[in-house]
Amino acid sequence: MWLLSFLPSDFLLFIINTVLVGGVIGTVLGFLGSRLPFIGNYANVIKYVSIALLCIGIYWKGGYSVEQEWR
Repeated sequence: MWLLSFLPSDFLLFIINTVLVGGVIGTVLGFLGSRLPFIGNYANVIKYVSIALLCIGIYWKGGYSVEQEWR
């Protein structure tokens, strides 16, 4: 984790927010994907991957906010 200290805080926050927003959008597409013809076949895969991204993003966001409080 000490390697993350070499990254600028704004860039790290951008990565965390991108993962979080990607997880939210993917989750919505995954649950509504069975109705869309071009996503229908991959709806379950999109759903599982995006839920994992959402959980990772929430975990990272919490860790980042605690790190900022310590700083």
